[in-house]
Amino acid sequence: MICDNVSCHKTDAVQTSLADHPKISIHYTPTYSSWLNQVESWFARIQRDVIARCVFTSTKDLDKKLMRYIGQ
Repeated sequence: MICDNVSCHKTDAVQTSLADHPKISIHYTPTYSSWLNQVESWFARIQRDVIARCVFTSTKDLDKKLMRYIGQ
């Protein structure tokens, strides 16, 4: 899991959950890493422009519509 350096990702509850799921580990990004903000913006755009506005009949249909959006 990739997380920013916000302290809420370092709480006791998170550490307990990670201990219960040893196959999951957190990788923290450097403070003020703008590339992660860009990725979050990209997924927000996909959610807003594609996923929230469409009806999908199958995973193939979802894939086709996402690829069409990305190709624009």
